[in-house]
Amino acid sequence: MRRTLLISFLCFVNTFVYCQFETKIIDMGKMSLAVNARGNLFQTESGFQSRYVGENADFLRFVGSWAMGIENDSRYASINTSTEKECWPGPIDTLTSIAKDPLDWNEVWTVSRSEVEQHVLKFDEPNYEMPMSIKNWPAAHKQLHIWAYLAAFVDWNDNGIYDPENGDYPDFSGDKAIYTISNDQYGEHLASGTEKLIGEQLTELYTLNEFGFENVLFGSTYFINRSDRTYAPFYFGHMLDFQLGDSSDNRIGTNVSENMVIGYNGDELDEGDIGFGTAIPGVALIYLNQDIYSSSILVENDPIRGIPKTGQEFESVMSGLWKTGAQKSMNLLGTESGAKTRYIYPAQSDPENPDIVWTDESSGEGFGTRKMVLTTKHNRLKPSEHLKLDFAIIFETQTEGNVPQSLSVQAQKVKNRYRTTVAVENYTDVSETLFRPNPLKMNGLLNFGREVESVKIWSSQGRLTADISREELRKKKFSFSCNEIVSEGVFIIETKSKDEIRRQKVIVTAE
Repeated sequence: MRRTLLISFLCFVNTFVYCQFETKIIDMGKMSLAVNARGNLFQTESGFQSRYVGENADFLRFVGSWAMGIENDSRYASINTSTEKECWPGPIDTLTSIAKDPLDWNEVWTVSRSEVEQHVLKFDEPNYEMPMSIKNWPAAHKQLHIWAYLAAFVDWNDNGIYDPENGDYPDFSGDKAIYTISNDQYGEHLASGTEKLIGEQLTELYTLNEFGFENVLFGSTYFINRSDRTYAPFYFGHMLDFQLGDSSDNRIGTNVSENMVIGYNGDELDEGDIGFGTAIPGVALIYLNQDIYSSSILVENDPIRGIPKTGQEFESVMSGLWKTGAQKSMNLLGTESGAKTRYIYPAQSDPENPDIVWTDESSGEGFGTRKMVLTTKHNRLKPSEHLKLDFAIIFETQTEGNVPQSLSVQAQKVKNRYRTTVAVENYTDVSETLFRPNPLKMNGLLNFGREVESVKIWSSQGRLTADISREELRKKKFSFSCNEIVSEGVFIIETKSKDEIRRQKVIVTAE
């Protein structure tokens, strides 16, 4: 009996240790990307994938989150690298602070806007077959003591639970979304050598089917403190392992004013069978709602600039120092005397040193493989509190011109587009009675009162589809046929009068 139990136990351990958590290869916009159930990006079982659809050259080998909290001089961390991970699939029990079984949550969820729009139109039809992407959206679960709203959804029937058979549907940004749930509580912390943060990460990635944004991956991560500790300070960010086709000729930099780090090909040709050739690659990671606090290069086996191994070293790097605790200097490799900085190769964007130019090219180091980390800093993160980090990754190739400059131009477009999306999604004063009935029929009428000064209509993707002036409203006698100004789908309609602005989500269906 003892032998049988021992064999069973060893088989379980062996299966658990060697099991591969789900990785999905997903085509989004112009990109083909790998996403893992642990929340890490681009790494696959056999390599990596972050490329244009149908091509063979990759931009990034790996992107993973780094988090560290300090309490009473004790360090708690969650570190993910291409070789060691400290995040596991699934949420944390809110009563016991024990992680749920990762095999029960070994999932990467995906959903598209077209699936949602069809669901909204047809969920109550007798022959409607609901997509699994909507049915299995993680807003619904049957486990006790976990957060009731692990993923956002529209509560169509206003009963407080996710029941898509009665019209509820996933709520997400963009045209296609990927969702992961992970925590650092389940397994050992071998990468950082620290105690566990006991943090939960909910990450939504999404793309836009819009010209100029097909090569941009947007994302939002909620980090929730599930411990009973108050971390002060708390650091959160990402590690990037650049590929850029042939990885032996890469450069990196930081644009502090844009809250962005970049990797780019260091010469005029990206050689090899897995290279981009004359289409010089570049990639940027931008923080959209937080300021970059620090960035650093990570050089294998370097005693000063190398990858941290202890809690003290991780704290040093994430706070903007070298892992030894020495300050970076804006001179050569950054280990010599010179002006102090928290950023690696910021050119002239360091606000503390605007007259000093320090780049990868001016460091004296030849181009080659590049890894880096960037962080945000938060003064305090209390128990059950969360922080939200919105970000975007830009993938780009240039046959001529300056790649870092091109990434900076694209970054401005991304930030402007993000602000538009946030402006629409942050409408909290949504009226329940502005338009009736809701849904509206395409052949129905939108009636606006004579007190209305202007009308704006946004699509569910954040695009402004109509901007109607007072003069136009008067000509139409404040009444429009739906098919004059909108198509089928979900919209936000804003009416502005002298006294107030009113908004409502409206669904428009076919006749």
